Amino acid sequence: LIARGKPVIVRTRFENGFIPTKEEIISHVTGRTKAILVNSPNNPTGGIYDKETLELIATIANERNIFVISDEVYDDLVYEGKHISMYGLVKDELLIYVNAFSKSHAMTGWRVGYTATKNKEIKKRISKIQGHVSSNINTPAQYAAIEACNTDNAPMIEEFKKRRAVVLKFAKDYGLEFVEPKGAFYLFFKVDGSDEEFCKRLLSEKLVATVPGSAFEMPGFVRISFATSVEKIEEGMRRLGEFIKQQA
Repeated sequence: LIARGKPVIVRTRFENGFIPTKEEIISHVTGRTKAILVNSPNNPTGGIYDKETLELIATIANERNIFVISDEVYDDLVYEGKHISMYGLVKDELLIYVNAFSKSHAMTGWRVGYTATKNKEIKKRISKIQGHVSSNINTPAQYAAIEACNTDNAPMIEEFKKRRAVVLKFAKDYGLEFVEPKGAFYLFFKVDGSDEEFCKRLLSEKLVATVPGSAFEMPGFVRISFATSVEKIEEGMRRLGEFIKQQA
């Protein structure tokens, strides 16, 4: 917006698993499109773009010389199949890759993220912006990131799988409408009425914090995070169940 760019949102749908269709993608790309932003695995839905969808986006970008900003922050948190990166699909000079240590290594408080590109001009401009905005992250955080690179995060991923299983069991028992998250650590389910009111009341009456879909321009849904212990998830889901029963 500062650069006078206009965000054009491709609104994904529940019935399609929150994955954009071929027609939806093509219809939103015009001669004025400068970049396509891809977030897979996705926040807030937990959806993962299939290879066909990613290849379509890459083909469009490569043929029309459009940049692809690929947010792959949740790439290690994939529960079905394997993560497919845009790296290797999009031309090197068109790809702007975004990732972080926050999710994959459960170190959100360190605030360590990064952008990578082989496009020298884009790299230069990103460096200018970062230099004036934050200069660099603090030294302890950089050492923490190095340690994370040398640490096997497989146990953490297995823990997330357990947490996901617990959330899904409760959600199915309650009859919630949702698309099973294939990645990330969120459950995004449908609610009747105002999603914002649902979240406010759930917080005030049951002390359970959630995020309304309206925060992501997707009203009618609520996002639950299962990035916490199994014990807390079980208690939180139990309280959610009580709240839902009281609304019936």
